[in-house]
Amino acid sequence: MFDKICIELNSPIDIGMIAEYLLFYKRVILVIGYNRVYDLKEKHLETIIELIKLEKLEIHIRTNYIGVKTRAFTSSYRAHDVVLGKEEKYPDLLFKKTNNNKLNWNIDNRSHVAKELINYLKPLSLDKDIEDFVRVDLMENEYISYFINEFIKQYKPQYNTDNLQFEFVKHENGFAFETNIDFNRLNKELTDSDSYRIIDTGSIVHYIHQARERMYLSAKFSSEICTDNVSTSLIKKRVNDIFSKTTRSKNNIESFNDFILDDAFAISKYINNNEDKFNDLLKVVEKSERFKEWLTNLDSDNDLIREYHKAVTKETWIDKLPNKSIRWAIFTGGGIMIDSLLTGGLATTIGVTLSAADGLCLDYLIKGWKPNIFIENELANFIEK
Repeated sequence: MFDKICIELNSPIDIGMIAEYLLFYKRVILVIGYNRVYDLKEKHLETIIELIKLEKLEIHIRTNYIGVKTRAFTSSYRAHDVVLGKEEKYPDLLFKKTNNNKLNWNIDNRSHVAKELINYLKPLSLDKDIEDFVRVDLMENEYISYFINEFIKQYKPQYNTDNLQFEFVKHENGFAFETNIDFNRLNKELTDSDSYRIIDTGSIVHYIHQARERMYLSAKFSSEICTDNVSTSLIKKRVNDIFSKTTRSKNNIESFNDFILDDAFAISKYINNNEDKFNDLLKVVEKSERFKEWLTNLDSDNDLIREYHKAVTKETWIDKLPNKSIRWAIFTGGGIMIDSLLTGGLATTIGVTLSAADGLCLDYLIKGWKPNIFIENELANFIEK
């Protein structure tokens, strides 16, 4: 635990968030699009380069993307499909022109430090197989049902979903969503707004592919996962289903335990409001190194995690910050897998068929991947001491 974490970002880079992860993890792996490189501010670049040199931080630049393609047949009936975009040449994509016809990374106007950073960025390409991985997920009606129920519960736990009907139906142009859900009414009831939409057929496809992609990247890097509540539910569901299908147990298997560190410090918010403090982070990261060995081989010793956090932040500027809560879903399925391997109960020996995507995940799990999840934006209202 706490060896590596993979953060896949489509939104602007949150420098405070990176700082928070660096406190816990030996290495932070940041996966971003070329258009996010410009979010990195000049005053932070020397610290970022030093963190990369110390192997505390990796920055990977996407050379292709998976997205949702939609074809409308009527105003209310659409077909969606997932499409992997054309791979772009690296590092040329860093210098693409933006919508306002300006260079995304104008090398002539950047400092020597910014030019040096380019040498430390790594290209990352998604495999074509991921399209089919997501399509198989979309055809699994029980999984889609689970997602919709979990999504609605996030906003309104008391909402009655008993009579909702839905399934994705494969068509020539993608997947059409057959349902009795009135999305306009549902959005209004979940948000108390006539204009704010949080769910529709396209967003369902988006959430399904986002969860699969984050699992894929985390397994590829053999790292923990950073994601939100909705994707956490989907990832836990996928992993639990793999164990249910690949062991002899007739019981539902729950391979994650939730852990809340309720007296953590609000590092992310503080650094985002006081950006110069990011450059002071190196001292705290260096101090944390001698304690991180406590955590690397840790499964889920909650008290030890708390003691680590106190020891690392003690007598630093961090221990004067307001408190917040941080939540993890800690993977506990290693023992189940070992028992299954030892007793011959694994799916490969009893003829259970997994999808190609789940089979790949199982292979990584057998090799030691522990998909612990850092759940972002969870629970934390800042409490002044």
